[in-house]
Amino acid sequence: MADMQLTATIRAIAGARYEKTEIVTTPAEVPGLTPQTGIIDDSNVLPAINFVYAQNKRMNWWVAYGRTIARPTYKELTNIRYDDVFTGDTYLGNANLDLTVIDNFDLRWEWFPSKGQTVAVSAFYKDMTNPSEVLFQPAVGSIQPQNVEQGTVYGIEMEFRRDLDFISAAFARWSLGGNLTFIESEVTIPESEMALLRAVDPGVSDKRELLGQFPYVFNADINYTRDEWGTSATLSYNVVGERLDLVVFGPLPDVYEQPSPSLNFVFSQSLVLLS
Repeated sequence: MADMQLTATIRAIAGARYEKTEIVTTPAEVPGLTPQTGIIDDSNVLPAINFVYAQNKRMNWWVAYGRTIARPTYKELTNIRYDDVFTGDTYLGNANLDLTVIDNFDLRWEWFPSKGQTVAVSAFYKDMTNPSEVLFQPAVGSIQPQNVEQGTVYGIEMEFRRDLDFISAAFARWSLGGNLTFIESEVTIPESEMALLRAVDPGVSDKRELLGQFPYVFNADINYTRDEWGTSATLSYNVVGERLDLVVFGPLPDVYEQPSPSLNFVFSQSLVLLS
């Protein structure tokens, strides 16, 4: 890695990682299931580069690129059947899984009007090769992970943090913050699945949203801090949009998780023990 101050206002941070992945799974023979060895043996060079432009002392622009990978778990790569004791669902591993390679592009503007204040807007784009998703196969009654050919995720995020002392001195220890993100995603549907879908609807799209990806995320919080007492209290609210929770193989409808807003209150107090 190298961290370089190119000019008085432009900084560059660049580098690369080399990672070697070796995973081999060989299940024991069990009745009704032919054991299949799962193998991942890959080498990856993962570059990253960031440019930071300091427009002034309180405002920055970031442009970044980085490559990352996602690995299947040991259980996902093993073709064994197992039950989830919490949900009762039956899972089947997949010995043919591959690594997911992700190219990440980011653009960010941030502004710090004064101490305790932040305003930022970010845009991001992720290009994924072999993204992984779980697929329910009604014919065998099990859920199995699979790789799809290509996927993309892109969106925009807005965030802010503001002390509330501008209202009056009584609010000097209070702050308000939040962020709102809008996200679009899509993956290519495998040909084996498209054949069944086209038998029902010849004009069906060969794309769908990425499994587990929310179309929007909203967070907000109000915080009270009194350092001399060691006291902190936060009230926070969070909600995410409807997301694809399970892909069903064939023309049956997929499973979606509906929004579930969450309201939380956290209070902490530091204690001093006298000896």
